Amino acid sequence: MLTVDLVKSALRRLPPVDHPPGPERSRAGVALILAGPTHELSICFMQRVARTGDRWSGDIALPGGWARVDELRLRDTAIRETREEVGIRLDPDQHLGDLPAVDIVRGRGSDVTTTGIVGPSVFYVGSALPSLEMDPGEVADAFWLRCAHLYTSGNLTSLCRPGAPVARPAVRVDHRVIWGLTYRVLVRFSDLVLGEQSPLIPDSPG
Repeated sequence: MLTVDLVKSALRRLPPVDHPPGPERSRAGVALILAGPTHELSICFMQRVARTGDRWSGDIALPGGWARVDELRLRDTAIRETREEVGIRLDPDQHLGDLPAVDIVRGRGSDVTTTGIVGPSVFYVGSALPSLEMDPGEVADAFWLRCAHLYTSGNLTSLCRPGAPVARPAVRVDHRVIWGLTYRVLVRFSDLVLGEQSPLIPDSPG
């Protein structure tokens, strides 16, 4: 069972996480925001607006986005983007820790190139689920999802995109799925906190 104490303990075991500086649009920060009673936690997700030319158009994601040049800590990026996208004002005291970066890649199979990193930061905002105020220019929907939903085997599925050689593991959320980069962040979080008890299937980038 996922609890706040379990999350805190797992994050304390990590060495300090360093997200080195990089070129513009090569570093992104996302917020994995936990809320709810400590034994019935939920995570905040959003659905990006459909936009031509956006590789993540319409995807389910964690609040976050590209770092500004002056944002040395991706945690600061996650805090800013969360306020802008879903209206939650994260307090530094609510920060539990940072996860190692997840690579952003282009290409498929053996032809994969790393183009940047996503630095996930974990927060717990209390036993109540804050209301979400969406930026309509960026966010089509925003919602809280019970962690138990993520770890229920009946909600685990796979997604095969047009032109992709293999199906990718995913989590079903009503008529939508969590997959790709956001799914890999969830796997990293779940593997750290739950270890071998995590039911999420690892996913290779690309």
